[in-house]
Amino acid sequence: MCKHSIRMSFFFKKKLMIAVQERVGMLELNVDKFDKKFVIYRLFLLAVLFLSILGIIGIKIYEIDEKIPSVIYVEDGAATINLNVPAKAEMVDVASLGESNIPASEMVVDLSGAVTMQVQGISSCTFKVKLFGVLPLKDMSVRVLENTELIPVGVPIGIYMETKGVMVVGLGSFEDEAGMESI
Repeated sequence: MCKHSIRMSFFFKKKLMIAVQERVGMLELNVDKFDKKFVIYRLFLLAVLFLSILGIIGIKIYEIDEKIPSVIYVEDGAATINLNVPAKAEMVDVASLGESNIPASEMVVDLSGAVTMQVQGISSCTFKVKLFGVLPLKDMSVRVLENTELIPVGVPIGIYMETKGVMVVGLGSFEDEAGMESI
């Protein structure tokens, strides 16, 4: 081999390396564009995931809210309520009482299981329901009904009716054996 061919090969190799470096640089530019698109795609997927999780949480909170009634009617005496929701209710107001005779430690009720209430001498009370004991959810009112007794009386007059259950036509008062007027 001659000297010129060695020199040419050296220059050829140098030009080849410059061309390869230019190509690699172009590839790096394309990779950067790809990385930006990939990052935007990942951020989009994370946003969709985050919004989906928020939607599921919102639906579950709505379902729990629908399980808890706004008003519960109970008879005078002991009543058991079983709502099975992950919430706690704090007694806020007790109607028809000047001051509450219930200790502050017993003002919070866990609604995840059965709750038995003694409701004598009050007409209603209000609870503020909090989801997991933290997030305010709704107000729940417990109204106490007086014990009423229904005694069917009257004279049948020959009318035949088919009903599903009892049909109350009217109410009236009467005197019992002791002379007391009853409804």
